[in-house]
Amino acid sequence: MTRTASALLTALSLAALPLLSPPAHAHAEPVQVVANLSLEAEATPLQLGLVGQTSTLPVRGAVVEVRLYPEDDAWRRRLEQGGGTVSTTDLSILPGNALDTVHLEEVRTADYRGRLRPLEAGRYVLAVLDTTFKGETALAARAFEVSPGRSSALVTALLPKTQTPTSYLVWALIGLAVPALIVLGVVFVGRPDRRAKPESDH
Repeated sequence: MTRTASALLTALSLAALPLLSPPAHAHAEPVQVVANLSLEAEATPLQLGLVGQTSTLPVRGAVVEVRLYPEDDAWRRRLEQGGGTVSTTDLSILPGNALDTVHLEEVRTADYRGRLRPLEAGRYVLAVLDTTFKGETALAARAFEVSPGRSSALVTALLPKTQTPTSYLVWALIGLAVPALIVLGVVFVGRPDRRAKPESDH
């Protein structure tokens, strides 16, 4: 086997290792959600933080959506079943009567911001959806109350552990590996063989 072929085979083997390994968890642990709402007259600014429950590391680069619901009987039943919170990957439980929906922006590392509509006195449910990875969504929800004279509300919940589907992960890794393999192939095949040639006998 030539030196070029050997080097190319080694590169192919290294690139294939991630594909042969078990799929990694996208959210390998539950994630704590802490949402601070400022109850202002014209809007409700929202600041949200995400922290790994076990690692205590901030979650950066997440795609987060917040939905606001009135706390009706259906929500009360769901919250009672979960001990006061909802933590699931089943989005079918979400009703279609959201009062507001906001996609949050990460303004600083692990600091997500958005603005909800102004809130009148009453009880509401804040639902947080993490759709960072294709093929998976984590949902956390909890009720909170707005009363006259209150200037803020704190809502805490827990996003469940999720796993990226194997098929998506494999194709994502292949998509990353193929361009690198093409470049390596061009480089190694194009390199001249620098081994010294034996001198011919005269």
